[in-house]
Amino acid sequence: MAKSLFPKQLLEFFSVTKNEAVAVLIILCGLVVGVAVRYNPFIETHPSQYNPVLAEKIYTVLDSIADAEEQSSIGVESPKLEKLVTPDATKATEKRHLNRDTAGKKEPEQKVNIANALKAELIRLPGIGEVMAERIIEYRKTQPFTCLQDLMNVKGIGNKKFEKLEPFIVFEKKK
Repeated sequence: MAKSLFPKQLLEFFSVTKNEAVAVLIILCGLVVGVAVRYNPFIETHPSQYNPVLAEKIYTVLDSIADAEEQSSIGVESPKLEKLVTPDATKATEKRHLNRDTAGKKEPEQKVNIANALKAELIRLPGIGEVMAERIIEYRKTQPFTCLQDLMNVKGIGNKKFEKLEPFIVFEKKK
């Protein structure tokens, strides 16, 4: 008869089965190894080796994936999701978007139709960020555009911003 890894009294005291005790032991061993590796000064993955350039690239990729998912579900509102997002998380995301929008922003290859452009297409326009794109879409829902100049009726778009946008936009009625 093989000797048990855990004394019977210990299993009864915690009221667990032998298999549950083995699972907890494995998890604890993994935790101890993880802490030892994380705080070992001889291993290159020490927290002081944080690379902000790589982190920004990762954030950019994750944001583009989120934008693609958002485009595929336009018009779907989730009040439960809005309750889960904290104001601090929203501010951090907006800050990343502002940095991404101003640095390395590609101008659209073809003109963007303001009558039916998606949010991602609007964001690629110079001077248009995520918030402004949402304002354009909201305005378009309540009052459809009749000409290019109607874009100046959107809060935050004045003459200067419109002059920057004009070479990149076009107005064609929805089909």
